[in-house]
Amino acid sequence: LYNKYVDGLASVTPTNPEFYQKLGDRIVNNGYNRPKGGFDAIKKQNESLI
Repeated sequence: LYNKYVDGLASVTPTNPEFYQKLGDRIVNNGYNRPKGGFDAIKKQNESLI
């Protein structure tokens, strides 16, 4: 349901499956807690995947 909502907003989402694997791993290992360094740290780690 969430994906349909995002599609309805005409959002741009990453097409590289590795991005979603890394996202899932981060959530499994750290939960939904804000990572050290915040969103900017996540963007920097994943620049090559977006």
